[in-house]
Amino acid sequence: MGGLLFVLEEISSFWTHKLAWQTFFCCGVSTFTTQAFTSLYKTGSLGSFSRAVFNIDQAINSQLTMFLPTLGVGVIGGLFAALFTWANLKICKWRNQNIVPRAWARIMEPVVVAFITTTLAVLIPYLFECMPSRCKEDASLPGCTARYASSSVMKEEDLVQYTCQKDGMYNPAASLFFTTGDKTIEHLLSRNTHYMFDYGALVTLFTVYFSLCCYTAGMAPALGTMIPALLIGSVLGRIAGLGVTDLVGVHEGEAWTWVDPGGFALIGAAAFFGGLTRLTFSLAVVMIEITDETHFLLPIMTAVMVGKWTADSLIESLYHNLIELKCFPFLSDQPHVEECLDLHKVEDVMGREVVTIPEIGTVASMAQVLASCNHRAFPVVEVTTNGTEVFRGIILRNHVFSILAKERLFMEEDNPVVVSKMPSLAMGEGQDGISKAQMEAIDMAELVNLDDKMPVTLLAKTEGDQRALLSRLQAPGYHHRFVTLAPYIDQSSYRIAPGFSLERGFHLFRAMGLSHITVVDENNQVVGILTRKDLTNINIHRKLEKLQEEADRGGGRGDEEGGHGASRSGSGAGAGGASIVLERGSSVSLSQQPRSCSVRSIRDPEVQESHSAAIAAAGLDQGMLI
Repeated sequence: MGGLLFVLEEISSFWTHKLAWQTFFCCGVSTFTTQAFTSLYKTGSLGSFSRAVFNIDQAINSQLTMFLPTLGVGVIGGLFAALFTWANLKICKWRNQNIVPRAWARIMEPVVVAFITTTLAVLIPYLFECMPSRCKEDASLPGCTARYASSSVMKEEDLVQYTCQKDGMYNPAASLFFTTGDKTIEHLLSRNTHYMFDYGALVTLFTVYFSLCCYTAGMAPALGTMIPALLIGSVLGRIAGLGVTDLVGVHEGEAWTWVDPGGFALIGAAAFFGGLTRLTFSLAVVMIEITDETHFLLPIMTAVMVGKWTADSLIESLYHNLIELKCFPFLSDQPHVEECLDLHKVEDVMGREVVTIPEIGTVASMAQVLASCNHRAFPVVEVTTNGTEVFRGIILRNHVFSILAKERLFMEEDNPVVVSKMPSLAMGEGQDGISKAQMEAIDMAELVNLDDKMPVTLLAKTEGDQRALLSRLQAPGYHHRFVTLAPYIDQSSYRIAPGFSLERGFHLFRAMGLSHITVVDENNQVVGILTRKDLTNINIHRKLEKLQEEADRGGGRGDEEGGHGASRSGSGAGAGGASIVLERGSSVSLSQQPRSCSVRSIRDPEVQESHSAAIAAAGLDQGMLI
């Protein structure tokens, strides 16, 4: 269930009922496979499934008094999550410039990091003294104090002695460093082990692991961030829980069971992971699934929300920042730009260099279009008798390629369809039309279903084969053979006007799960196209910045030319596309021109205040422009 909710909350920008059950089925299969192999590895039995990933032996009831330290842990987790995101982005940008371009560096980098990690794991435990593990059973043992005697430790076989020679002693740092990440998390989440790890071991583990994870996230090997995030958050929560235990003390009774560093370790893991990924309900479900700790649902939800809010106030999430860093065209639920997109039009960000393809054209020309670009789809246009190109619909690149791979679909110059649709081949006046009966007489029975029956991979298995086919179809013999795309055009594809609201265009694109929208003018001629890349945050911000700079330059020229003449100033501003706001104190009448008029940017605080006041006075939504 956590995987399904994670896809719904973070990954998908388009959601359907079919996609939901498909994701649910895949999550179930993957869970079964993982549990089966894990049980076979741990117990030797294929059907013995474990209860949870991190087994917690004892449940703790939530208390109202624990929510105050829970809020503190959530804030701390969000702060360190924001620091982790900032540091990792800096390192990833440096790596893209210095490591990624060099193949040998991509190989040597994990080798060097592994050597440093191993060296630190071996040397650091030498700095820590041994601690007794049986103080609660026998307080007279060497090294036992009242502090250690008040709590238990884990099983001795789960602890590492390392430099400790006597039985019943263990090295706290070695027990944290000399094991896998998931086993370390189990140590940190263990219950009724209040003083099993002291501040020194926990702070050292956090410093080393936090620094190494900041660097390793993004290296060539697929390392992942879930286990590191849970471990870092668990260490933070364990340190906070140890502090609460020192303040309150270890008490017996049901009302004091919440004073446990293991419980705060779970809260810290949720807070740090929530601040790192900004997940909410899916993360709460994931934490319950991997720990089977349903009693802690409310504190986990509180920590997740506080960690998310804290990190949101400082920086974007790690996932979204990495998506933008790698230039993936992912559309979030809302465009994260400062500008109000209702004040801008689609034409401000659309692609203007559109590659179109004719409804009927020569085989060579269509092959040349495919060979000249890698676009996934093309607007199909009909060339009229006066030479204008009228938009008909959209056709996918794979469909065009599949048509060109079937030579029996090619037509000669004397074909009625070609004669009627190609103005250059029309045989005089009155021959540019074709009757419905003639169209039905043409044998279309051999036209294939391009969606499922003839995938491109069956026609040309490699990219080289596709290039060879397109090169062959550009030979002189194919300049006089024609093909029609009319039966395959998607005539119900979305089209919008250049003046369409950018805000509504964004939500239309995302809600309908589109990959492109054609922009047409009042004559139904293609003037642009809108793709996912055009609607990414970085592209919207870049194009609107450029538009603002052009408007500011145009406004400056209007001021210089207009001087004190309001009429010339106004015309100059209109040409530049900037907003015109009258200076306070000036009066305008039908027979009198304004005495002073200045051109200001729409980002001017006074302009925004003026717009907001006017919209509020009219009782309209703040997203509207008057």
